[in-house]
Amino acid sequence: MKFKSHKIDEAVFGGAVLELLELNDLEQLSEGIDSIERSEQPVYMYTKVEESDIALIHELEQHGFRFVETQFNILLQLKDQFNAMSYFPYKIAEVTERSELDRVFYISDENFSDNRISADKQLKHGTGNLRYKGFINQSFENENEHLFKIYNSQSNEIVGFQSGKLINQKEAQMFLGGLCKDYQQSLSGINYELYFAELVRRGFFMLRILMSGKSFRHLNFEIKGYDYQIEGSKVVLRKICKNQ
Repeated sequence: MKFKSHKIDEAVFGGAVLELLELNDLEQLSEGIDSIERSEQPVYMYTKVEESDIALIHELEQHGFRFVETQFNILLQLKDQFNAMSYFPYKIAEVTERSELDRVFYISDENFSDNRISADKQLKHGTGNLRYKGFINQSFENENEHLFKIYNSQSNEIVGFQSGKLINQKEAQMFLGGLCKDYQQSLSGINYELYFAELVRRGFFMLRILMSGKSFRHLNFEIKGYDYQIEGSKVVLRKICKNQ
């Protein structure tokens, strides 16, 4: 058994947050978890398990872990058709000024109220939104990540955003994105399509997405509209080691 820590989570939770990895030996699972708890004293632990591994899921439940989310690994082949679409007057551009982050943070608060952290009644209210702001800020600062704004080119109003990561020269990973509440109906999906078009323009062919099963509305919309391929699914289980 291995584990890794996450700086953004730790800043938000106020203590060690650990992701458990390589849970291959059920017989040593109890001893391994107890050892990590003693040595690292985490406030929160979680792990991602193949949905089909019922035995491991049940064993983790015996040790205080609880189900919080199903996640789907999705693959999208980017096509030239995205680059040919017009969305005037809306355009996409990288966020380059820190002054624009407040608007992006505001939009993120309107979009991420039902994630696995926010929905967990044993965690402090607002923890999920703080966590997402940390991820958005990381995408703004890191060289191998990117943060785009969706804006009206006539008024310069930022109406949405999309973040992601460069895996290699031809493949990217999509992270967080959303639209201002006032535009979620009239501009539904535009943050995705402008982002796809921008990646095609930059020469990318493949996009990977990790999507929550809680986002079934987005899941249905995207599978129907963009010919996604679901490659696998995992369940997320967490253990709260100290009261939040």
